[in-house]
Amino acid sequence: MITPDLLVYYLANIIKVAQTDGKMNAKAQASLKEVCKRLAVDKKTLKDAAGAVARGGYVLMPVGRFSDKVMNLEDILFVTLVDGSFSEAKREDIQGFVEKIQMTEQQVETILTETKMKLDIQMAAAECGQCGTTLPPGVRECPACKTPLG
Repeated sequence: MITPDLLVYYLANIIKVAQTDGKMNAKAQASLKEVCKRLAVDKKTLKDAAGAVARGGYVLMPVGRFSDKVMNLEDILFVTLVDGSFSEAKREDIQGFVEKIQMTEQQVETILTETKMKLDIQMAAAECGQCGTTLPPGVRECPACKTPLG
């Protein structure tokens, strides 16, 4: 598992790519929150990561063991692809990251295919009509914006 001090850079990598074309939309923000929840990231770490990107000039930095780097790539793709926008600038950022972690094209294609399948499953799930957050089964209000659900 990635160490807490490296989580800032792990998250900054995700934020950097997701914000390449401007701000993250609600779906990308919700996906980033899912990643943070899975990694048990506290608000300070997320704020520090966002600050590192906001200062400008942030360059994607592979962190941790190889498995952590691969997981980071998976999370970068997940948050980036959720909004349906995959610009050339995002592609270049991701390609640079892939080169740094020395993954083969076949490995990247496998991860991309699996990420798209995960997104297809997620998109089939219910979404909040107010903010677009994917809703877990059985909730009565959106966990993100607190909108009551029918």
